[in-house]
Amino acid sequence: MRLHIIALAVGLAALLAVPVVTSYAANDQLVVVQDESSMEKVIESYLKDTYQLVMTEKEAQAGDMYLEVPYEAKAWPAFKVLIDTDWSAKTPDGTKITARCVLVHLHTNVKVPDNKRAAVLEVLNDWNRKKIFCSAYINTDGEIRLDWVVNVQAAGLPTEYVHDALTRLVDLWTEMFPAVADALK
Repeated sequence: MRLHIIALAVGLAALLAVPVVTSYAANDQLVVVQDESSMEKVIESYLKDTYQLVMTEKEAQAGDMYLEVPYEAKAWPAFKVLIDTDWSAKTPDGTKITARCVLVHLHTNVKVPDNKRAAVLEVLNDWNRKKIFCSAYINTDGEIRLDWVVNVQAAGLPTEYVHDALTRLVDLWTEMFPAVADALK
């Protein structure tokens, strides 16, 4: 009996020593990190590996990087999607980041003239009432923008959620553009 227990213990130890192979890539899960560039590099790697998206790393200001994904559109101006991360929660003493958000911004490249602003705002406001996860607005430069925020808590989040947000923004702009174009006439 004692020999069986020892054999079982040795077998279990050998089994536990075998490395576990997962079916997930190293870039398929976002986790809360203290520096934002680490999370952006994971997103960039995942989107390139999984969807062959061509992205450019840009620097907004010293040490602050974001990703730019350009899109060519057939029936309206070319637009771009920017992906950035920032902290969304810290410990009470402010020394450690406990949650991060991924900010997905679609820059439409559509400038709204002052005389069309009210008509376009009516379209955007109607849109915002119907689409709760996306914010559509006219920025301070007069350009229409669409934003989507993905929050990453301590438990982590599949990187696929960033691609989902990116895809949904592009689809929403595709759906919204005809109404915007009519308002701009």
